[in-house]
Amino acid sequence: MALRAGGRKFRLFLAAGLMMLSAAALLWFTLQSERVTTTVMVAAVDLPAGAQIESGQLKSVQMNLGVSQGEYLAPNDLPDGAYVLVPVGEGQLIAKSNVAGTAIDARVPVVFTPSMALPKGLGPGDSVDVWVAEKNVDRTFGAPYALILAAEVSNVTEPTGVMANGVAQVELSVPADAVSPVLAAIANESALSIILRPTLADG
Repeated sequence: MALRAGGRKFRLFLAAGLMMLSAAALLWFTLQSERVTTTVMVAAVDLPAGAQIESGQLKSVQMNLGVSQGEYLAPNDLPDGAYVLVPVGEGQLIAKSNVAGTAIDARVPVVFTPSMALPKGLGPGDSVDVWVAEKNVDRTFGAPYALILAAEVSNVTEPTGVMANGVAQVELSVPADAVSPVLAAIANESALSIILRPTLADG
């Protein structure tokens, strides 16, 4: 019995030791990962949607982006004659998905009145996401989801007169295939909201 009890204690001590070693290894790996940085490009000036990117409009910075580092523009990633598909503010990282090697994709204006108040200071040139909560037959609303990503604000018309306390109308530049879902949401009286996309410069 004593030998059997001693064997159990030894296995418990061994298991505890292995757990401590695993925890120490994980901590070391985490600390090492936090020290790893990579060189990525950020905008040195504001770039409106459709602007051709010149090398002088970019600057390189060292950042730790973790697993997402491959999603952003790095040195030598810029194709000749590249354009940005969305507005990019000074100091903002440039996602590879927002860069095209040819002219900007076809975009068209769409105007609507959001269901919620607009972000403070929203104006032409800002990049926004449009979210929708669909109206159900029982007049309740479903869970919101992103309808359009990275639309560009073309104009904001503040309400006047008796509508002065209402929500402003917004004109957005959106991909042509996004117009139909927006119009369908408006016709269905679904709730449309505008979310301002942050930039790296916002901190």
